[in-house]
Amino acid sequence: MKTIEQLLSAGDVFRLDPTACMQHSDIVRAYVSEDEKFPWSAEPLKVQLVFKVSFIAICHQFNWDFLQNALARNLLGKPESIITLLSKVNATTIAEWLSSYPKKERIRAKERARLLRDVAATLEREFDGDQGVFYDACSTTKLSNRDFHNLMDKFEGFRTDQLRKKTNILSHDLMREKIVTFPDPQNLEPAVDYHIMRLYLRTGRVIPSNQVVFRYLEGAPNPRGALVRELRKVTAEAVKLTSSYSGLSVADLNYVEWQIGRAICLNDLPLCDAIGNAHEFAPDVRKLTDSACPYRNVCLSRNQLPNFMAFEEPNFVSSDY
Repeated sequence: MKTIEQLLSAGDVFRLDPTACMQHSDIVRAYVSEDEKFPWSAEPLKVQLVFKVSFIAICHQFNWDFLQNALARNLLGKPESIITLLSKVNATTIAEWLSSYPKKERIRAKERARLLRDVAATLEREFDGDQGVFYDACSTTKLSNRDFHNLMDKFEGFRTDQLRKKTNILSHDLMREKIVTFPDPQNLEPAVDYHIMRLYLRTGRVIPSNQVVFRYLEGAPNPRGALVRELRKVTAEAVKLTSSYSGLSVADLNYVEWQIGRAICLNDLPLCDAIGNAHEFAPDVRKLTDSACPYRNVCLSRNQLPNFMAFEEPNFVSSDY
């Protein structure tokens, strides 16, 4: 049997299954995106952009909705500009904003405060502190030549991840919420986080190439970074293939499957057959099913290989996803 080192060296740790991608695309193609209003939707587009950049810069290993709403309460509708407020953030500030979060170890106030101050400093240094100039720069960049990615690399919170998950999810949100219109939205890249990785492993669209990999995916695993990067790369390829088959944009597919991953395909007691009143399940995604996981009839772990249900996303502490 090959060792994990040999598999990593050969770049043969995970493989995608095109047939499984097609089966799942047949189900998800029924999704229709609905416009949604948010607390920041009434702000000028340039303010919405800075808010989104700030939020996603620090959104890792934390509940998306809790963090975004906390930042909206404390950064929007204030006498001072959002850039000024960001420049003053410190660890005490973040600890206060997130004080009611139940998982205290994930607040990481000093780290998140530093990343928010970097957003302000970068806007001052690169764009003269002018939100309009920054907005114009973003709205004229292309995705195909990575101009948008290169622009976002100016911010510490976005450039550290080799696969640019945060930049990708930012581009998705900007497009879905109509904050920025990219000239080439067909070139959006997947944003692969732990919910997406878990979902693609369990549904069989991403398969370990060898049984030796199994133990690195079972029971809250904590594998080396190289394995996590390989998993994210192959998962991104599978997302793009599923998107192509389904006719949905990468942004819409990513959104739907992130909702399924975080509200249905849970680490403990996945809700395959009865989603009940999962409070984090978005209404437009819920329309894909009446009472259970929309993928339940084609999911590999539910129907053929139940041991795959033990697969979890790698427990890999990072500031990237």
